Amino acid sequence: MKRFALLLVVVTAAAASHELVQQANQALEDKNFTLAAELLEKALVDDDDAETRFQLAYAYTQLQQDEKAIEQYVQVIAAEPELLPAHANLSILLLRNERPGEAIPHLEAVTQARPDDANFQLYLARALLSSERLDEAIPAFERASSLDASSVDPALGLGQALARKERFREAADAYRRAAAIDPALGRTLLELAETLQERGDIAQALPLYREYLASHQSAFEVNERVGTLLVNEKRYEEAIEVLTPAVDEHPTPANLEALAQAYLMTERRDEALPLLRNALDADPANNELLLRYANVLLHAGETEKAAQQYHAALKQDPESADAWNGLAFSLYKLENFPGTLKALAQGSAKGRLKPAAIYLQAITEDKIQLYEAALASYQRFLATNPGMEDEEWKARQRIKVINRVLEKGGR
Repeated sequence: MKRFALLLVVVTAAAASHELVQQANQALEDKNFTLAAELLEKALVDDDDAETRFQLAYAYTQLQQDEKAIEQYVQVIAAEPELLPAHANLSILLLRNERPGEAIPHLEAVTQARPDDANFQLYLARALLSSERLDEAIPAFERASSLDASSVDPALGLGQALARKERFREAADAYRRAAAIDPALGRTLLELAETLQERGDIAQALPLYREYLASHQSAFEVNERVGTLLVNEKRYEEAIEVLTPAVDEHPTPANLEALAQAYLMTERRDEALPLLRNALDADPANNELLLRYANVLLHAGETEKAAQQYHAALKQDPESADAWNGLAFSLYKLENFPGTLKALAQGSAKGRLKPAAIYLQAITEDKIQLYEAALASYQRFLATNPGMEDEEWKARQRIKVINRVLEKGGR
């Protein structure tokens, strides 16, 4: 990216016959800017000449005394408003000192006088962008780009201005032009995709991510992000296609888990389980992942293994209601009914039981003939309005049966 380049033009003073000015000119040629500044300050006491003051501003610029240089250029322009080099140098000093709003009028003066100057057109566009004058910055960048189509900076700046105006499709086109000039700037498309993702605009973000991946196939972290987004969008087959090479080449807990989720949602549990196991091996302290693995084992019918994982999760976090409830379901399937009730009691103590867990408590109490407790649990389950049609029907039938048993004096 081009940096600001000062127009360091020494103007021959009208008072060049003045001995101090002549000495200052020689000091400037010798690059002795400290001496030149001293001589020019003295010369201005006798003759306040705009060209001499311009030379003084130039000397201060070389001494990196920007505030003094800016003050001198302002006075030069007040005396000679048409002196273009003063506008040019002052604008660049203001930009260098992060005062773009003040620089704009001087940049406009330069670009109006020199409409084919690509550098100052770009400086003006940048100043407008920095000042959030986006409606003016966009055509300024377009003008700069037309003046120097081989320069990456106008295309890049145009993309930034368009993105801030939320004209994202046009911004992407500008970034593509920048990347065509300098392939290293292909990352700008990635940054635009990230911006869109942060805004929740996944529909626009995904194509940009995938376009970036087409030319950056080793960007496995982007593969992972795209795959996860596709899973969240329920585009599971596409997610599998994107995540598989990432997992093969650069497995991480996140992409292993995302690919496993895609397999689970396409009823390919056998392929998901080893991925979850590998993810867990890589991140054993991840209790959320451990619980997910245990849940998949439970649903896959590997009940004993599931119970072991729930126990492992509880060792890491004894306060986890989900782990206690998961353990309760696995113990029920293992026909350890007292253990089921103990686990449910722990889960209830750690957090409010979900309807499915309340139903599990009811059928467990029913199974071991704790009828009064089972009746209360069934009623509690129905009171939650769980939306579990089959279980609700069964609960109502068991309530009828239990009531008859209790009426006859049963337990």
